[in-house]
Amino acid sequence: MADWRIRPLLNEMLDYARMDAEVLPYLFMSQLHQADHAKKLKEVEAQCFRERKLTLRSKNYEVRMK
Repeated sequence: MADWRIRPLLNEMLDYARMDAEVLPYLFMSQLHQADHAKKLKEVEAQCFRERKLTLRSKNYEVRMK
């Protein structure tokens, strides 16, 4: 497992991050489309919000509710 805290990042890590930045938005949109098609979009949105909230809290970030 890679340690992303090290600096400078290794070239392999930068390549992986670039690939994520290119692929993940398409994957996310595909998942949203599938959820919408299955009539589960609201459930997915709620889960994403809960997961983000948990992640932010676990990293001691301030969480702002809309």
